[in-house]
Amino acid sequence: MNIFQLILKQMRQRALSSWLTILSVLFGVMLATSVFVVHRTAGQVFQQEDYGFSAIVGPRGSRLALVLNSVYDIDQAQGTIQWNVYEDLFRTPNDRFASWAIPFAVGDTWKGRRIMGTSGLIVDRPEIASMAELLKQQGRELRDLARSPASPESAEALENRIQQVADLTLQRFVELDDLQTNAGELDFTIFDHLESIREDYERAISGLTQTGTAQRLLGVAAAQTVGERLMTLGNSVKPFEVGYGRKLTIAEGRAFHSMKFEGVLGAKVARELGMKIGDEFQLEHGGSAEDVHAEVWKVVGILAPTGTSFDDTIYIPLISSWAVPEHEHFMELAAEIAGTPDMDAPITKDSTTVRSGASPQPNASPKPGNAPMLPGGRVVPNLPAPDNTPRNTNATPTSPLASASNAPVEPKSADEHDHHHHEHAFMLRPDGTIKLDLEREKWRVSGIFVGTPGFYQYGNLRFNIEQKGLAMAVSPAQEMRAFFMKFLEPGTRVLSGIAILVSVLAAITILVSIYNSVVARRRDIAILRALGATRNRVLSLITLEAVLIGLVGGLLGLLGGYAMVSIGISLFGDERLPIRGLNVGWFEWAYLAGVVILAALAGLVPALAAYRVSVADNLASE
Repeated sequence: MNIFQLILKQMRQRALSSWLTILSVLFGVMLATSVFVVHRTAGQVFQQEDYGFSAIVGPRGSRLALVLNSVYDIDQAQGTIQWNVYEDLFRTPNDRFASWAIPFAVGDTWKGRRIMGTSGLIVDRPEIASMAELLKQQGRELRDLARSPASPESAEALENRIQQVADLTLQRFVELDDLQTNAGELDFTIFDHLESIREDYERAISGLTQTGTAQRLLGVAAAQTVGERLMTLGNSVKPFEVGYGRKLTIAEGRAFHSMKFEGVLGAKVARELGMKIGDEFQLEHGGSAEDVHAEVWKVVGILAPTGTSFDDTIYIPLISSWAVPEHEHFMELAAEIAGTPDMDAPITKDSTTVRSGASPQPNASPKPGNAPMLPGGRVVPNLPAPDNTPRNTNATPTSPLASASNAPVEPKSADEHDHHHHEHAFMLRPDGTIKLDLEREKWRVSGIFVGTPGFYQYGNLRFNIEQKGLAMAVSPAQEMRAFFMKFLEPGTRVLSGIAILVSVLAAITILVSIYNSVVARRRDIAILRALGATRNRVLSLITLEAVLIGLVGGLLGLLGGYAMVSIGISLFGDERLPIRGLNVGWFEWAYLAGVVILAALAGLVPALAAYRVSVADNLASE
């Protein structure tokens, strides 16, 4: 019979004592493991290796409060920031530091669930990738064609290149209306960027229609700027990520139209409220169930679960949030209270400005005899005539701020808003899109999720934003790491100490149990010695029994700890602090090894007692 069989036989002979000892080790390791798992995974969340965005730009105030409210829906939003803070992210030099940006507005709820007015880019969908690729392709083609070659050109080659740039610029300009129409359905901010680029298109075509070579070369340079801006826009058109590689995706239905009263539900909202596609909801002003806005949104999609607080959110278009009359009134008051010359100054129309406004009527015809023409007699549509006659500024059907002069609208009844005592902030077009009646200078958001290429770029972006004094940029990773280290780390260390103490008590239980077993089995040990077992073999037998108890109890405790955490999350967990996966960390393996070593040391005491058992005395006593 080998030593392992002897150990199992000894444990079977005192099965109750052995199992109770294993159980004490199991509970000690299970408690310790659960504390370690929660500490490790919470640390990963708070000390962030798991945010899909680098920064949150928001109103000045508590940096921690901004992160807690924006990411974890804890406490109230601190206020709002003006829209041109978002626009500044796409102006030089910030456009070198911000890869993408998604604005959002929070404050209202529906049945206790957060409502987030935001960009259509919040949801990942194939159309976004297609739009991004199209913008980059168009921009690259125009930029490369307009870019000056490394070697000097002949007069004929220069003329040919200018003509090619003119033709391609005109072609892209004609396609711009369709591009904006598609962009308006995806995300009105893309529409907004394209509206700014439209001004550069006009500047390019205006130069290309001149007769002098110098003026036409200025038009070529402007066309190159258009190409570069299209590429920059294409690179910034990216869906939101709650964590690296984890996006909000549609599980059922579709994403909302960025200019309609539509919404998509987070997975937890749909599950717990029992809502489905086609249901309707309203906004509870400031989270108050007694104050409900009259506007009605329709559920058009449900998101797949992500295991984060974003599952407990309802998403609506930012335009529809601004359309609420009381929101308009609040934004007007905020602009008056916090207004500064910088805030209220008109936005300049330079080549790097991101600006929307009225867009040209797609089918507007130029004035006969006054329309600018490209070489070859081609007429340029929608451009100011050489005598500075203003161009037609009737808006396209998708423009959020379009004039309604040529597009019938259906205003809502005034009675629908009597309880708010405000005039209408919007009208609806026949296609259901929103015509927002709110000046651009009054647009405000709660914050902006921003992605940067790296930490260095984040530092530069933060400096540029905060030196203007209108907003602040916060790294959620830094803030939550500091919060974790200051408030949660001490508590988890105390719990870890208690768990380790429980494990030490379990080791003492092993010692007492095996020591009592040795005392009760002195005669058996003496018989083993008489049959030829050496003192070292007896020592090994008792020590390995303790090791086996520690190993079995430790492994079961390790599994039990993970099971306890998983059950606790499913019953009481909060997705704002997600704990994902059951992968055993190195610290848990090290702790298990420590438990086994501690059990071996505990078994060594009774083993030494067995080592000193006298064969003659214990056999003679019978």
